[in-house]
Amino acid sequence: MADIFNGGTVKLFYNLDTANQNVISSGNIEIENVATFPTFSISDSANKIETYDSEYTRTVVGDKAIGDLEIVVNYRPDSETHQFLDSAYDNKTEFQLIVNYIEDQDAGKVEAVIVSGNINSRMISGDKDDVVRMTYTYSPRTIISMGTRLIPPVLRRGDYGVGSDGTPDYPQYSPQEAEGNAFVMIPAADTDNPAGTDLYGIELVSQPTGQSNTNLMLTDSGDLRIYARNNTTPWSRVYTSGESDTLYLSKANNLSDLDNVITARSNLGILSTTENDARYMIGSRNLSELTDVTAARTKLGILDTIGNDARYLKSASNLSDLASVTTSKVNLQVDRLQQNATLTHVFTQDKTKSLVIDNNGKWGGYNSTTGAYIPLGVTEGGTGAWNASGARQNFELERYNQSPSETYIQSPDRQKYLTISNNSWGFYNTQNGGGFIPLGTGQGGTGATTVQQAKINLQIERLQQQDNGTFLRGNGTSNVGLFVQDGTWGAMNLSSGARIALPINNGGTGALDVNGARSNLGLGEAQAVNFGNVNVNQWSDAAQFNGGILSSTLLNTSNGTRSWSRFYSEIQADGIPKTTIHSGDGANRNAYLQFYCSGLLSGIETLGVNGKSRTGTLAVVDRMSVGTPGDATALGARSIAIGDSDTGFAQRGDGVLDVYADSVNVATFTPQNIQMQRQLRISADQTNAPIDVGTRTTGSGSFITGIVSGGGGWASWRDRPAGIIVQPAGENQVSSIWKCTQWGKSHYAAMGVYNPNPASDPVGTMVNLSCEGQGWYFYGSTGNATGIGWVSSSDQRLKTNIEPITGALDKLIKLNGYTYDKRSSFVEDEYTTTTHEAGLIAQEVQKVLPEAVSEASPDGMLGVSSYGVQALIINATKELNTKVETQAASIMVLSEHIQDQQQQIDELKALVQSLITK
Repeated sequence: MADIFNGGTVKLFYNLDTANQNVISSGNIEIENVATFPTFSISDSANKIETYDSEYTRTVVGDKAIGDLEIVVNYRPDSETHQFLDSAYDNKTEFQLIVNYIEDQDAGKVEAVIVSGNINSRMISGDKDDVVRMTYTYSPRTIISMGTRLIPPVLRRGDYGVGSDGTPDYPQYSPQEAEGNAFVMIPAADTDNPAGTDLYGIELVSQPTGQSNTNLMLTDSGDLRIYARNNTTPWSRVYTSGESDTLYLSKANNLSDLDNVITARSNLGILSTTENDARYMIGSRNLSELTDVTAARTKLGILDTIGNDARYLKSASNLSDLASVTTSKVNLQVDRLQQNATLTHVFTQDKTKSLVIDNNGKWGGYNSTTGAYIPLGVTEGGTGAWNASGARQNFELERYNQSPSETYIQSPDRQKYLTISNNSWGFYNTQNGGGFIPLGTGQGGTGATTVQQAKINLQIERLQQQDNGTFLRGNGTSNVGLFVQDGTWGAMNLSSGARIALPINNGGTGALDVNGARSNLGLGEAQAVNFGNVNVNQWSDAAQFNGGILSSTLLNTSNGTRSWSRFYSEIQADGIPKTTIHSGDGANRNAYLQFYCSGLLSGIETLGVNGKSRTGTLAVVDRMSVGTPGDATALGARSIAIGDSDTGFAQRGDGVLDVYADSVNVATFTPQNIQMQRQLRISADQTNAPIDVGTRTTGSGSFITGIVSGGGGWASWRDRPAGIIVQPAGENQVSSIWKCTQWGKSHYAAMGVYNPNPASDPVGTMVNLSCEGQGWYFYGSTGNATGIGWVSSSDQRLKTNIEPITGALDKLIKLNGYTYDKRSSFVEDEYTTTTHEAGLIAQEVQKVLPEAVSEASPDGMLGVSSYGVQALIINATKELNTKVETQAASIMVLSEHIQDQQQQIDELKALVQSLITK
C-alpha cells in the first residue's frame, strides 16, 4: 500500500530567474515559516455541441485557467525571505514559485510545480495573543513545470570535465558522446578528431543520445586552430584573424591587393569609367545627349508647356478660366450658399428655407414660401415665439408678473396671489371683498391677524408681560401663578400678591422663613438628626492651623459646663498632619489624644487592655522580651529575647539580623543571603524534596552555588573538596547522583554510581549516564567506557583545509600492533589498576600522523583517535588497491608477452622439427 501524503514534506521556494527550469537549484531560496499548505489548481472548460448532420457530439475545449496560490507565513519582519515577498509585492516583481510536494531521495525523484507570476495582494492578521500571519496572493502567469522530476545528482570535481586537470585524480573527460553539457577532450588518435592533435573545448547536448552533439574546440598545441560543429553540420574550421589576412582582401588596402582588376570587374559585372562614359549620359550635360526629345517625353508620360496650358487651370487666372461657375459650385457642394450686397443666405436642399444674415444685424431662419421669419425653438435654445407673451407661455411663466411697485405670482385660478411690494409681502385673496390671508401655523406662521388671536393659536395666552414682572397663570381662570420680577421669582396669588411657598415634594422647603424650613426638613433644634457624612472644613495656607471642629457640651440647668469635648484635624509646629480628640471639664482639666498621619498614637499615659490586643505595627524603642524570667534580655540593643535572655534575634547593623541559641550565633540574615555558622540539617519525609527553590530563569540561576577550592592532579580527586558529596547507603547498590524528571510526563536522564562489595563483586565501581529510551553509557573503574554506540561529528560543513592523507601505506607500515599491560595512571598508588590490552603506541602514531594524537589530560598523557587511524587505514587500503591493480595489469601484460613468446617458441620448435624431418 502506498504511503499516505500528509503535506509535512511540502516546501516553498522562490527564484528571481524566471527562465529557470530546475526544481532543485542554487537559485531556489526556501521561504521560511510557511504556515499553511499551498494549494495549486488548474481548471478548464468544455462545451458539447450537437451537430444536425451527424449522430456524434462535438466537444470544444476552452482555455485552461490557473488559480491563485496563497502563500501564508508566520510573519517575521527580520526574515530575508519575508522581506523579499514584501519587496516583490511593492515593486510588482515577477518571480518563480517552486512548490516541492514530495521529495524522495531514495528514488531520486521529486513531485513539484514551477510557475512564474506576481504577488497581487497581501493581508496581515493576528494580535497580541495570536501568531501574526501574512497572506500573499500569488497569481501564476505561466506553468514552467508540473509533475515528477528527477533530483539532479551532486556535481563533483571531474564530473563532465568540470575541474579536470589531466592528473590521475582528475583525468580529462573524453566520452564517445557526452550525456550533458561538458568540458571535453578529443584525443588526437580519435577517429572523430578533425585536427590530428588533441582538442579541448565544450560539448553542448540538445539532442537524444545517438545523435551528434554541438562542439566548439581548440587545438591543445601547435598552430591555434578552432573547430565547430552542430547536430546537423559536420566539423567546420573557424579561421583566426591571422589566418584570415592570408585568405581575404584587407580593408585597409582598398582592393589594391587584387591579383587582376579586369577579371574582378568582369566577375562583378561592372564597367570602367571610360566604358561607362561611352555607354551612359553624363549628369552635368542635363540630358542634352538625348537623340529624340519627343520620344523621351512619351516614354516618361509628360507634356510640354503648350500642352499643359491647354489642359490645366492657371493660377494667375484665379479660376476665371472656369467653363461654368454654377457647375463648379455644385461639384464643390457650395451651391446652397447665396449672397448679394445686403444679405447672405444658406438654403435648405429644397431652397424653401434659409438661414439669413443681414448687414443691419438681423438674422434668423426665414421661410421663403410664407415670407416670414421662423422663431428659434425652445429645444434649440430659443423661445419658440414671435413675442414676449408667447415666450412666457412657452417657458411656463405666464403666472409670474411684475410692475414698478409690485411683483406677484398668481394661483392657477388667477384669484389669489403671493405679492411682494417695496414695503410688505403676503398672500392676497381677490374674492369676497379682497384681503390678506394669514400664514397658518403649519406653514410657520401664527394663523391670525391680531396679537391676541396669535397668542391663542400658539397656546401662550396665559403668559402676561407687565412693567413690574412677567406672570404665568395656572389656567384661564386660576389666580395662582408663577412670577419673575427683578431680583426675585416664585409662586403667588395673582389677585392678592401673597407669596406661596414651594412644597418639599416639589423640591422646596414648604416654608417662607428659615426656622420653618429647618422644622419642615427635620433639622429643628428639638429634633433628632441623622447624617450619612458631616464635613467640617476650614481653608488656610498657614503653617499651623486647625480644620473645622465638631464640639459636644454637657450643660447644667443653669447653662454651666459640666463636660465638653472636641474632634478636629490640625497641623502644629512639627508640621505633621494629625487628628486631635480634646476632652475637658470646662474648668482646668484637659487631655489631648492625637493620631498622627504616620500612624503614631500619642497622648495616652496608660493603656489598659482586657483580653487580646491586635495591632498591625508594634514599635519598641530598644529591646523586647517574650516570656523571659523577669523580662530579662542579654542580646544587646535592638533585640528580641524569647524564653530566656540569650536566645532570640538581634540586629547587628542595617540589613543584618543574627539568630542566637543559648548565646551562640547560629545564623545571620542579610539582604543577599542566609549565612549559617553551624551545620544545617533538614529532616523531611521520604516522599517530598526537603528543599524546593522554584524555577531558575537567568544564566546565573542555579539550585546550589558556591566556590570550591581546587588543587593537585587528577589522582588527588579523593582529597579535594566537592560541590556535591553523595554517601551511598550501602554496598552492591546504585545511588542516583542527579535525575532530570518532569513529573506527570517522563523521566528524561540520570547519573548513577554503582558501589560494589570488593570481596564479592570484582567488576568494580561504575558510573552510568542514562537517557530516556535505551540510551546509556557506562564508565568503569578499569578505565573502560561502554555504550550502545558512539557517533562523532564528521559533517563536511564543520571542516576546512581538507586534504587527503598521502603516503598512507608507507605510514601504516611504520605502525605496529602490540599487546601490553596498561596502568590507569603514570604514578602508581593504592588506587592504580592494570589491564591487559591490545593496541597502538601513541608516540609511534604521532610520528607518522600527528593529527590523530592529542593530549588526553593536563599531565600530558597522549591519546589516539581511532577515527584518524581508520582514515589512515582506508587511504592505505586504496593505495594498496591501486598497486594491486597496477601489478595485475603488469601481470596481464607479462602473461600476454609470455603467451606470445610461448607461441613463438612453439612455432620455432615446429619449424625445427619440420627441418629435421626434411
